[in-house]
Amino acid sequence: MAPFTLQKYTDALQQSLEYESHSRYDASIQVLENALPKTADAGRQDWEASILGILGTLYLRTGRYPEAEVSLNKSVAMWTRLNGPNSKDLVGPLAGLGGLYYEAGQFSRAEKLIGRALEVQFRAETDSVTDSQITAMLHTNLAGVYFRQHKDDLATQEAETALQKFALINNAREDTARNYSSLGAIDLRSGSMPEALSYFEKALTLWQAVYGENNSHTAEGWGDLAFFYLTDGQPQKAEPSVPESGGNV
Repeated sequence: MAPFTLQKYTDALQQSLEYESHSRYDASIQVLENALPKTADAGRQDWEASILGILGTLYLRTGRYPEAEVSLNKSVAMWTRLNGPNSKDLVGPLAGLGGLYYEAGQFSRAEKLIGRALEVQFRAETDSVTDSQITAMLHTNLAGVYFRQHKDDLATQEAETALQKFALINNAREDTARNYSSLGAIDLRSGSMPEALSYFEKALTLWQAVYGENNSHTAEGWGDLAFFYLTDGQPQKAEPSVPESGGNV
């Protein structure tokens, strides 16, 4: 058998990414599953840990939750063993596990893992755009976890921090919209109706600008507005939005 070289490893990652970019997730997973045992045979535990982390994220995206949990935990264990507990390589799989437990409704576990990912990211963060995006997304995700636990002050703090970071990044309108939506939901729950409406309208405007009208994100924005008007006792304003989405708050 021909040796599994750096070039072959790189080619596998690029092929997987290409499939993923076209939403061909099964094909993307297959490429990495084929490459995984070859990394072990080559004695490259760093490559193996990397592929396990990516596979875990893809499993999560395709609803293969038990496989996602196993792969992400293996990736965390391997990176910790290879590079120590503060390795930047831990950020991805820790955040992935946090997302997995968020989807499962295990919010305290999600909080711990995303918080840990953010801690590691802080230690290794540079001034690069990529690092800024990662940090901002972790704040966004942590805001969502806090909101689900009714820790609204902490959720507001995380969402506002994310907005400050996204403001420095070009083409971050989708992520900015997510945080506007979160802040709107927080204000709605606290009864701050003018502020909630303002945030929901800002989120919808950004989603419309990025995706147009025929998209699930835009429908989600209309749903948030519909839920706002229903909560505010204005069902006549909510009615046009209801068929688009059931709301996100």
